[in-house]
Amino acid sequence: MGVSAHKKVLIVEDEQDILQLVKHYLEKEGFRPITAISGLDALKKVKEE
Repeated sequence: MGVSAHKKVLIVEDEQDILQLVKHYLEKEGFRPITAISGLDALKKVKEE
């Protein structure tokens, strides 16, 4: 795998279809996407990681 292997990426998007599409493509590129549907949800995810 390349430089992106196992790097985490936080995706914040309120449209579920777009969120899943972006997540899918990032996974194909070797990233570990973490998804959030709002700013508050994103802050919770950041604290968890």
